[in-house]
Amino acid sequence: MKTPSALIITSLLLSACSTQAWYTGFRQGGENQCRQANPADAEACIARLNNKSYDEYNKERGGAKP
Repeated sequence: MKTPSALIITSLLLSACSTQAWYTGFRQGGENQCRQANPADAEACIARLNNKSYDEYNKERGGAKP
């Protein structure tokens, strides 16, 4: 069985490594780690993650296109 990290890396490589794919992959990886670390605290851990949409994130970092 592949690890979540390996699956994320594989999906990123297959999606041409766009910025949005990287952002989505890292968010999903963080959620997976939260769920595996301590199931009782999973929701609190996920709430601490950056839950912005890619568009919100990109706009804040100055990458929004006019």
